[in-house]
Amino acid sequence: MNDRLDVLNKPIQKIGLFIKRKAEDVEASLHSILKILEAKNLDIKIASNSPHLKVKGYDIMDPELLNNKVDCVLSLGGDGTMLQVAHVLARQGTTPIIGLHLGHLGFLTQINMEEFEDALQKLTEGRYRLKKRMLLDIQVIRNGKVHWSDFCLNEVVVHRKKIARIIDIRVQVEGMPLSRIRGDGVIIATPMGSTAYSLSAGGPIVHPAVKDLVITSFAPHTLTHRPVVVPSDYKITVIPTDDDPDIRLSLTLDGQQECVIRGGDVIEIQKSKKIIQLIDLNRPGRFFETLQDKLHWRI
Repeated sequence: MNDRLDVLNKPIQKIGLFIKRKAEDVEASLHSILKILEAKNLDIKIASNSPHLKVKGYDIMDPELLNNKVDCVLSLGGDGTMLQVAHVLARQGTTPIIGLHLGHLGFLTQINMEEFEDALQKLTEGRYRLKKRMLLDIQVIRNGKVHWSDFCLNEVVVHRKKIARIIDIRVQVEGMPLSRIRGDGVIIATPMGSTAYSLSAGGPIVHPAVKDLVITSFAPHTLTHRPVVVPSDYKITVIPTDDDPDIRLSLTLDGQQECVIRGGDVIEIQKSKKIIQLIDLNRPGRFFETLQDKLHWRI
């Protein structure tokens, strides 16, 4: 395959490193990463939400400040770290993100340490593409007022919390009834999130470029429940109907943000005006390679 991209973007000169909260998992590789970056004479900023991280010669920034300081952000870690940085950056801008995975291969992170120097060369030459990915806005309406709101990249999960009892949920699409789910809960996933929790619950694998949403129930009491794919511009409404105080319910976004909900709350989910931008290094087959590796499809 021709390794030359047919588009040129801004050469990366200022790069931000985002390091996850459990920074000790990254520190072993950080020295090597910085050595490679410094050899390119790049302007390097380091950001982390870990209060304990210290790097000799560098001040540790608040991650929210990266948007105005760098050309792109390199996420160091796995898919969870990518979700953290995407959430931070999408609040204030669209600084491009690329993930360097350190450990298990993920679906969101694109490069590993063996590929890092080659990838960095492409970035500094502007040989990359930018790909926009959707986010979801979520509102919890309680007694007619907005009780809580946030956004996510991968998935929205409405589920029971701790007590092993079936919960009752009604799902609507564009105001029209879709289903009543009695079970452990329901997942609404973006294409990027289709390979996360939704996949483990039996949902379909959706290519990240597809503009759809996936509704997947998990552990449903009725075995005829199946995943449903709807257009991404449709509003999805989830209404838990249980009013038993002994049944605790939770709304979780990307496995990171959480809101305690109760019966009668109206949860509205729709495509956000916010986006994130991911850097693509001309690896059109990478998604399929990752599927083969993660799901052991190789012959």
